[in-house]
Formats: sequence, structure tokens, C-alpha cells
Amino acid sequence: MKRFLSILTALCLMCSLALPALAAGTPNWDGPLGEGAGPHLCKTGKDYVLYYDMSGSVYRSADGVTWTELNRQWTEESAPYSTGLNGLAKKEFEILWTGSEYMMRESLLDDPRTTTHQQYGDSPRNNMVTFLDEEFRIVGVRAFDAPVTAIGYENGVYSAVVNGEKVTFSRADWDLGQGLGDNYAVGDHGVLRKVEVDDPNGGSIITRFDYSMDGYSWVTVENTPWTTSPEMVRILPSSGKDFFVCNTYSGEIYTSSDGFTWTTHTPVTGTWHSIEGVASPMRADYIFRWAGSGYLVCQNVFGTGGMYGAGGDTRGPRNNVLTFVDESWNEVWSHDFGARVLDAGFQNDTWYALVQDGDSTAVWSSSDKEHWERTDRTALPAVTEADGLQFAVRENRLLASDDGAYWVDLGEYTVPEGTTFTVRPIFQQNVRGDGGMLNYVFPVGAVLENVESDGSARYGRVVDTAEVQGLLRERFGISYERYYVTLDGEKLSFDTAPIARNDRILVPLRGIAEALDFTVTWDQASNRVLCERGETRIALEIDSPNAWVNDEERVQDVAPLAYQNRTYVPLRFLSEAFGLDVQWNAEERTAILTTADA
Repeated sequence: MKRFLSILTALCLMCSLALPALAAGTPNWDGPLGEGAGPHLCKTGKDYVLYYDMSGSVYRSADGVTWTELNRQWTEESAPYSTGLNGLAKKEFEILWTGSEYMMRESLLDDPRTTTHQQYGDSPRNNMVTFLDEEFRIVGVRAFDAPVTAIGYENGVYSAVVNGEKVTFSRADWDLGQGLGDNYAVGDHGVLRKVEVDDPNGGSIITRFDYSMDGYSWVTVENTPWTTSPEMVRILPSSGKDFFVCNTYSGEIYTSSDGFTWTTHTPVTGTWHSIEGVASPMRADYIFRWAGSGYLVCQNVFGTGGMYGAGGDTRGPRNNVLTFVDESWNEVWSHDFGARVLDAGFQNDTWYALVQDGDSTAVWSSSDKEHWERTDRTALPAVTEADGLQFAVRENRLLASDDGAYWVDLGEYTVPEGTTFTVRPIFQQNVRGDGGMLNYVFPVGAVLENVESDGSARYGRVVDTAEVQGLLRERFGISYERYYVTLDGEKLSFDTAPIARNDRILVPLRGIAEALDFTVTWDQASNRVLCERGETRIALEIDSPNAWVNDEERVQDVAPLAYQNRTYVPLRFLSEAFGLDVQWNAEERTAILTTADA
């Protein structure tokens, strides 16, 4: 909704405001949206950043002449504070280039009229100095207890004015690294990670816990409730809501919704959290999965036997049981599968349990929580969507799409054997300045994970979903302006978009040909593109209306052309040459192709 309003506002402004006619090379300090949009200019010391009062748009320029919109998570955060959306809201940026990165201070203030306007709450980033790389991506933060009103940098020393006082700090205070580490979890409002670092006082490695509201910028968590060595506690797998940390030796569980305020749950005999009968020393592990009104819980508690092996065969009384607890931690229902429950989930009104089955696994499902049936699945259903985006891994490449038809390549990505690829959104919450009820939650990114059978994640990658949305719009345009092609009811996927020429739709040849199992080759001798399958042979020439189907010459309405490093051909001609029925749905801008067999 926020993105739609932002785009709508920008479109209205572009239609209603007269853009100044500038001579080549003349700076345009009003930017692409013009003076009426309320532009504000930041001189960074390296380039220029322009933001607007009336829309959520933020632009950058190296010379003040050519402006490029920044599609970044932090610009998405600022959109609700545009006066075009929220009346008396206030937006202010200060951005400073240090020679190696940008420092950024924000002041994003909500509309004070609580009875007449949507309340978002002041931005939590007001209390931070945010650091950006040369592409304006977040790489770190330094957080404070009050709003930052000024920033500075000199001779390797960073400074911020907080509560009227100047505070200095070093790079080590904000650069906590970007990796998610081997032990982390995604909550519904951020990410918690456990990191091994060198002890600043000398000696051995120590463990640090960090929290991030976006998956990029990290703040060290202080005053955690666990008093034992950090090596004895483990961050439990992503629950879909709160964070869970387990003392693996005592079975104590610590819960938090924000990564900073924690509640301790001590094992209680005869409850879902029971470890009765397990000999000490022991190991305890749990999985919590949010299911709308409470948590699905499964445990793995066992005696290790210690140095002498005594009690090593004892198992927790709830290891084979899937339990559902409400938000007050009261048990609502449970089911004993007679074998260890490894993981659980709830999707599309169906309950799932992943159960140990000898050396393998089996998935059981239920629609009423009482009657369970074994399925053919060996892994739980995975979620691969977040913030209006779909993600997929094909041939060890990570792809993203906002419509299931057009995809951008986000680079190398491997799903290890035995793991399930899944996507977990990261949301940011704003609350009223008086600490009142939560009133605004919006997505700021996603973590892509490969989940093992025990629920733990491997090789998590953080994705800035605003940036990906920008890439898709830049390459393919806005989704409702694109052309689509279906084949026997299935959308065809393209890495470059079909185009319109002379009232005809042209499509990338290779995409549609390979969907029909035709091979595409280039005949250097005849300067023709050849499509072949069995005894069918189609030849085309770039920029020529002439074509040959099984050596019979035919003339097309529009000549094939070279565009975006692809060969584009008229869809209707090619489809009919392939023996397809072609229909056009103007309302959905979709060409409907049907094979004879269908």
C-alpha cells in the first residue's frame, strides 16, 4: 500500500508539474519532480541527494544535472513521512561523505494530529547514525538513546550531537560486519545473531549477540538474562514472530520480541516445557513456529551420559510430541507421533509435522489438529515470497520476480542437498511517541535461508526488497504496463520483456522456442536464426519480414529485430508457425497460446 501511494503521488506530480527546460549541463536543483514537490538538497561532499516533501522519492546526482532515483530500504522507510501522504509529517536528511562511506542522520517525524491522520510513529532510525556504502546501501549503524541532531567526521573520528552534547566514536563502534553467522534467527521485526569475536581484553574468543531491524545494520545486545557462558546458549531457529534463546545445558528458554527485552522460562515438570527423567548432564533443543494465535513447539532433550556414560540413553518425555501453546504459554493441544518431532508448520489452514522415520523423515498433516495423515512429502512446505516478491533458485542462480513472469538475476546461490529453500520477511515497527499501541508495520527486506531437517538455517542472505523492486521496474517497467504470454494456462518466464511494435507483440525468441522444446541456433552462412524440433524448421532474418517455415517462404507483418541483446520476433506469426492457437486478452495484456494437444 505504501509503495502504491508513493508511486501514485509521483505520477500525479509528474503529470501536474511543468518540468523546467534546461540547457545541457545546467544543474536542476528541483530534480525530476519539480519545485512544486518540495525538493530538499543534501550536499554530501561527494555528490548530491534530493528528497521531497510531497512524495517518498529520493534521488542522487553526481553533477546536479542527471538524477537517478534511489531504490533503497531506507528511502522506503521515509515514504510515510511525506506531506503528500501524512499532512504535517516532517522529513529531514543529513548525509556526509567521509572518504570511505556516507554518514546519514534522519529526522522523520509523524503528523501530530492523532485524530485525523494515520499515525506511523517517529522513525526509530532518528536515534541512529546510519552508514551507507557508495551505492547508498546500509552497512552499519551507531545507535543512541535520543535523536541525533547533527553528524560530523574528521581524521578518522565520527561524531554525533545527541541531547545537545557532541559524542565521538570510532569505526569499531558501528562496523559489526554483515554476515549472519552460523547461529541467527529472523523475528517479525528484525534479526538476532550470535557472533564469535576476539576478546578486546585479550585472551580467548568470546561470544557477542547483535540485533538488527533490517538485516544490515547491527547493534550489540546488552544485559541479556543468561548468566552462564554464551557458549552454553543457542539462538533457536526463526519462529516467524518472537526470538528464542535456549540454555542447552539447563533447558531454560529466553524469549524476546525486540531482541533487547527478555523473559525467562524455566522448565516445569508435567508441562510442554518438561525435562523430567532426563539424567544430567543433558542437552536441550527446541523449535517454536508461530501459527497465528500461538506457537507450535517441539523439543529434543536427552541425557549425554557425561564422562562415564551414565544416563546417556534417557530422552525427554515430550520429544515425540507436537504441542500448541497460546501467547500466555498455556498448552492448548498436543499430539504424540511415537517418534521424534523434528519441526512443524501451519500453512493454508493445514497443520504439518516433520517426524523422524528411521534414517529418513516423513511429513504428517492435519486440518483439525486431531486426525493426522502421513503425506508423500519429506520436507515441510516452504514460503518463497516476501514483500510482493517471489524468489527461486535455478541452476545455482538466485532469481526474483514481482509477477512470476519476469525475473532478475541476483547472483550465485546454492541450495545444499538435504535443505529446503525458504524466505523470511523482515518488518519494521513504529510505535507512538508516547509508547502507546503499535500502529504501523511495514516490510524492509527479507532473509533467504536453506533450512535443514532440524530447523536450523544455513547460508542466510539478506535481500533489500526495495532495491529488488527497483531493479524489476527499471528493467521491465511497472507490472500493470507489461505484456504477458501464457502457454496452456502457464505463464512463460522471460528475462527481457515482450514489446509492442506497430500494434504487434514481439517476444524474445529463445524464451518461447525453448518452452516448446525447439532448439535455437544462428546460421552464420545464411545470416538467419533457425528454430528446429523434429521435422519442423523455421528460419528468420533480423530486420527482414521474410521467413521460412519448412523452406516455404512467408512474409511477416513486422520484421524480427535485435533488442536488449536478444532476438525479438512477432508473437502471432511465430506461434502459428509453431502450430499454436493464439488469443489476445486486452484487459490483462496477455497473449494466450494453446497447443493442439491441450
